[in-house]
Amino acid sequence: MQELEKILEEINRLSENHINKAFELVKKEPLTQRYTETDIEQTKAHELAVVKDIIRKHMNDGWIPVEERLPENEKYKGRFCQRYQVDTICGITEGWYNPNVESWYCLIWFKYGTYKTNDIDFERGSLPKVVRMPVDSGFVRAWKQFPERYIPETQNAKKYEPEWKRNFRKKFERTI
Repeated sequence: MQELEKILEEINRLSENHINKAFELVKKEPLTQRYTETDIEQTKAHELAVVKDIIRKHMNDGWIPVEERLPENEKYKGRFCQRYQVDTICGITEGWYNPNVESWYCLIWFKYGTYKTNDIDFERGSLPKVVRMPVDSGFVRAWKQFPERYIPETQNAKKYEPEWKRNFRKKFERTI
């Protein structure tokens, strides 16, 4: 809700500026003499583009800044840590937050076996390594849940289950 209030405040400020500008122009000379309908429509289109930019600026597509909050598992020390998509200073990867050591563990891709920061390359790297990054290091900027896996709607949904799940189901069905 706070985010929407910020957006509305910014739009209201913009509207006030345009209203004040319009009053100043009308004082100088009548609106009908100064502008044509085309000018007015172009102004409206520009204002709508500005409003869209304001909204886009405030959209975060589900990303949660690390400064804002950490994943829920941080409240339950000692629990198994869930994987997340993490936005790092080097790019987007996956990782998990461990509250016991107040650190993120991120899967980093390196180009060479030196495993140095300037060796990180998420697109061309072929050497994966899990790296521990303390929360206060600033390496992880934001995190979000992984999207739900796509499962096609078919009559045979069991076909798309992981093998371990199918084996478990078979074992369970035999005992009944």
